[in-house]
Amino acid sequence: MDTRLMRLAWSVVDEAPEQPRQRASAADQINLFVRKIDDRAALSSQERQQVKQYLCDRLHLIQELYQAQII
Repeated sequence: MDTRLMRLAWSVVDEAPEQPRQRASAADQINLFVRKIDDRAALSSQERQQVKQYLCDRLHLIQELYQAQII
């Protein structure tokens, strides 16, 4: 995955509203992020899979970041 997509992924994660972060399941969160990224960058199927895997691999980190923002 290229750095453009990584930056976009983290931008979308950072912009996510607080309420859906806490209510959504992990799979729903990832799918929401991928849809938002796809809306901005028109991903190919390969890029979509790469972004999804990238976010899945970092889900624990993403959740920790959200928890730190709440406190």
